[in-house]
Amino acid sequence: MSFAEVWEQSRYNTWYWLAYAPPVLGAVAIVVLSLTVRSAALRRTAKILVTLFAADITAEFVFRSTQEKWDVRAAAARTDEEERAVTYGDGANLLMAPTSAAFKTVCLLVVVQAGLTAAHSGSGSKVRRNGTR
Repeated sequence: MSFAEVWEQSRYNTWYWLAYAPPVLGAVAIVVLSLTVRSAALRRTAKILVTLFAADITAEFVFRSTQEKWDVRAAAARTDEEERAVTYGDGANLLMAPTSAAFKTVCLLVVVQAGLTAAHSGSGSKVRRNGTR
């Protein structure tokens, strides 16, 4: 198998696909917390903890995905040019990919929380006590 084929085949691995789970499960947890927890302070604290935990787990999974991809590609590299491609192509990904994934997870979960808050507070007009709008 050529280095180019190994490069492409190593792009996706188990860790890559597992990294999608924490943001989705975090969003589900936030919806459940919003519907079940009555105390506003406890609900806010739990949502923050879920968000931070999901971001941390996502970053870890993306780091492991990138590390595994790097290991496979480094093992397949035979020439200096291929080794440089692995070092420069994947080296920055070890830092940037987990950071970016964690940031995207936080953004997604903040949007979910904002949407739930807007839906809960009621975006439509409310009727006042005297019957007017």
